[in-house]
Amino acid sequence: GCIDEHLYENIVKKLVERFRVKELGEINKYLGMEFSRKGYKLYISQSEYVDKILQDLNMININQVMIPQPD
Repeated sequence: GCIDEHLYENIVKKLVERFRVKELGEINKYLGMEFSRKGYKLYISQSEYVDKILQDLNMININQVMIPQPD
């Protein structure tokens, strides 16, 4: 949940006054990004998007290389 429910409600109220807003609940995916929450931290990943690009380019099974490469 939200740290400060009153703060959250005020932010939503101001957004509704200015924009057409539809509350859809907690975000999971948006524009090719995946979102997850652990405690108060929000994590953003694009691993599914990268996998799709690699699949489209037939590069899904290529060997990985660490960058920078060790000496």
